[in-house]
Order: sequence, then structure tokens, then C-alpha cells
Amino acid sequence: MESLQRDISDERDARRPDGRDELDKSNSPATRPKRNRRDKRDNGIDMLNGPLPGKILRFAIPLALSSILQQLLNSADASIAGQFVSSFSLAGIGGVNPVTAMFVNLFVGLSIGANVVVAMHVGAGEFHSIKKSVHTAMALSLIAGVVLGGAGLAQDPWVLDAIGMPEDSLADALTYVRLYFCAIPFLTI
Repeated sequence: MESLQRDISDERDARRPDGRDELDKSNSPATRPKRNRRDKRDNGIDMLNGPLPGKILRFAIPLALSSILQQLLNSADASIAGQFVSSFSLAGIGGVNPVTAMFVNLFVGLSIGANVVVAMHVGAGEFHSIKKSVHTAMALSLIAGVVLGGAGLAQDPWVLDAIGMPEDSLADALTYVRLYFCAIPFLTI
């Protein structure tokens, strides 16, 4: 038995100087295959190879468009309230705008943080970890949206008092901020 084990280990040492098979490869950058061209399934931006200015622009356009759409939503709310409801409703929406902007910026920051984690996995070649990171970020956003929406609904009169909402537009602002807090879980995804 001992001689058989010695023969097997001698045979392995003869194949490779360090005694390792091809299946025993480590996951070091030297042994990982290079990605010279984009995979057919990959429809993203390859930030690892080639010039960066055009890629950064293509990456930044969706972020800028999301901010523009958020501003258009606020403008549409204000114009509808000012045109069809009352000037107090317009004041309520304008007063609540800093609160809504705070939540939008919070979730944009979370998405940028998730983007950094995914980029680190791509840079390290850990493609199996990307799906886990994306699912974790989505779960965190959904849970945070539900918790913050519920907390906002429970504390909405206090929030309006803290931002100094005038009494004459308080009722309309309260209606608007409650609708917004109900929508937060859906806005986070």
C-alpha cells in the first residue's frame, strides 16, 4: 500500500514540478482567462479595456436622465396642483420637495454603492459573485424602502413640522407626503 502511494505521488511530481494537476489551478490573475472581447450575452459597457471618455459618458447618461425625470415628475405635480387644485396645494408640494429629494438621493447613493461592489467583482474576475451582489442590493433597497415608507407614514406630521410647513398648506402637504411615502417601496426598485 505504501509503495502504491509513493508511486502515485512520484507520478504526480513527474507531471508538474509543484505536484499539482491541471484541475488544481488556483484562481489567481495569472491563471484566469483574459476577456479580450465582449461576451455575446454581455450588453454592458466594458470599462476595463479601451479609452474611457466615451464609456464614462455612456455610463453617466442614464444617471442624468433619472435625475431629469425626477425633476419632471416634481414639475408635473406642481403644475397640476397649481392649475387644478389650489395655490395652497402648490405650496405643499414645493415644501415637501426637500423631503422627496432626500429619499431620491439616498437611494441613488445606495445604487452607486452597489455598482461599486459589482465593479470590484468584475475587476477581480469573480463573475459568480455578481448575481449575489445584485440580489443583495435589490433586497436591501426593497427592505429599506418598506421600512422608510412605513416610518415616514408614521411620522409624517412630525416631518412636516420639522421642515416648517405653513399651517395653511399643511393639509395638502400631508396628503402629498403620504402618497409619496406609500410609493417609496416601488420607487426603490
